[in-house]
Amino acid sequence: MPLQVGVGIGKDCVKVLKDYNVSVQAVEDLSSLANQKLGGEPGNWSLKALTEMLVSKELPKPNKIRLGNWEVKSLSK
Repeated sequence: MPLQVGVGIGKDCVKVLKDYNVSVQAVEDLSSLANQKLGGEPGNWSLKALTEMLVSKELPKPNKIRLGNWEVKSLSK
């Protein structure tokens, strides 16, 4: 079974179940792993914040991607 990995992936799994009646199994939330490995104050990480913290790079996430139409048959790049 493939492992689904993400940051804050739990909400995505709930949405997939609600919208498509598909249960996502074998999930690892990287924000929990980051809290374990980085120590300090536990946080609710975003992918952008975690990327900046670990590799000192900005992860652009423009509205064109974040608010795109995920219902189309072929997603654009």
